[in-house]
Amino acid sequence: MFALVLLTWVVSCEVQEAKLKSTFSTIQIGDTKDNVIQALGQSSEISLCHDVNSQGTPRCTETYWYKSFLVRWGYAFDREGKVVDKVYNVLY
Repeated sequence: MFALVLLTWVVSCEVQEAKLKSTFSTIQIGDTKDNVIQALGQSSEISLCHDVNSQGTPRCTETYWYKSFLVRWGYAFDREGKVVDKVYNVLY
């Protein structure tokens, strides 16, 4: 029984990671927050973004994080809800 549960979890992680990986390459800088949510669903983690440009103006206001086992993908949005940066982390 444990082996079946473990196998199901591993397959689920692989499917989720494949979706996140393929979507990461299709989401582009300038896409809207709605496009990201439509492609990936609502994020399980949203963090404030404090990145500023060379003039000290905030580049982004929040980052949406999507996770799989030991991997995460992030999309940073500006005040207008447009993607201004994409992030990929392993073993975060």
